[in-house]
Amino acid sequence: VNSSSAILAQAVWAQRPHVVEMLLLVHSIHYVMMTVGKQRSFWRRAFLHVFVVGVFAHFLVRWGSRRYMTALFRAPHCSVAMSSRAAPVGALLHQSVAFASVFHGQKKRKHFMLPCCASQNGDEAETSGDGNTFDVLQFKKEMLRRQWDAPIEEKNVLWAMEEMDLLEDGMPRVGTVLLANPDVFLRDGSRHSTDEAAVGRTGWARRRENASSRKDRAGLPVVFVRHQDETGVEGLYMDCWSGRLLGDFGGFDAFHTRPLYLGCGPRPPEGMLSALHGYPDMPGAAHIGESLGFSVCDSSGFAQACDWVGPDGPGSSLRFKFFADFLKWSPSEAKHELSAKAGIWIPVRASTDLILREPDSSFEEPLWIQLAEQVGGSIVELAREHGLLIE
Repeated sequence: VNSSSAILAQAVWAQRPHVVEMLLLVHSIHYVMMTVGKQRSFWRRAFLHVFVVGVFAHFLVRWGSRRYMTALFRAPHCSVAMSSRAAPVGALLHQSVAFASVFHGQKKRKHFMLPCCASQNGDEAETSGDGNTFDVLQFKKEMLRRQWDAPIEEKNVLWAMEEMDLLEDGMPRVGTVLLANPDVFLRDGSRHSTDEAAVGRTGWARRRENASSRKDRAGLPVVFVRHQDETGVEGLYMDCWSGRLLGDFGGFDAFHTRPLYLGCGPRPPEGMLSALHGYPDMPGAAHIGESLGFSVCDSSGFAQACDWVGPDGPGSSLRFKFFADFLKWSPSEAKHELSAKAGIWIPVRASTDLILREPDSSFEEPLWIQLAEQVGGSIVELAREHGLLIE
């Protein structure tokens, strides 16, 4: 049998004994093709086509009838989700493939993931803990869904809604996401002093000067309220990436592929590192939302986070989002800027998965647009009035 047949035999030899049937078919057709082909080149080409079609049809039908089922997808990028059986078939097809494997009563096999974007790159998927395994599978599932533009399941973990449960004075609660009001942040000409202070605090004035396209203008500030007490309110600027990963700095081995965001907005950070994550029960973490935790990453806090995602821990580094510094409002500033009456910010409630989600492409819409489209209603109409949506 020729080299292609040998590769094919290698790819399926680990399957059921019925592969012997296919190997006999390969050998017999190959023998007939060579014998007849010596006399007429036309018949040799015809037998070649029949040979290729017959082998692959037999291969797919017989393999697909088993309990073990593998779905092959062509990968347009360098991102490949590989199973332990991918190498021989990949060599046969001469192209990258992504495997989504379903096991029914079969022994589980370790999978490897090679994501396509830096923000989701390289953290080895430990499979020792149930929670960690679930996180990795959810991550792979979401990435493949977005890569192939598959429809979203009915049980959507990415949701947002307008926040109606405010404090008595109209102030947002801890865990609320604040969307910048386009009527204030995109207003031309002079603004009220309070509005001007809010725009200046987030650094949006400088960003707006360089906002030449629709997408740039749609990148309005999004702030997560992380703390509130008698000293004021603290928030995290959600979508201002520093352009760096934690691995670019020393001492962050457990989270070396996690992006670092500027929680203070587009200005040099001065405050301590902190993190939002999906583990409110982690030691040292504050429970600030539904299945959402917050940790200050001082020496002890970061050590606890490393232990939580370590080989013996239940967590995954993919469920952490890191911020350098934060935004701060005094009690009087918060009252004038953050209250619902001021109308500078639009309070919404978002799912943990949407808050912790990392973009996998620079072509995605800004976070403000993603949240607005999830909320819908008057916020979408407001975005449309300012030309922030793709029509």
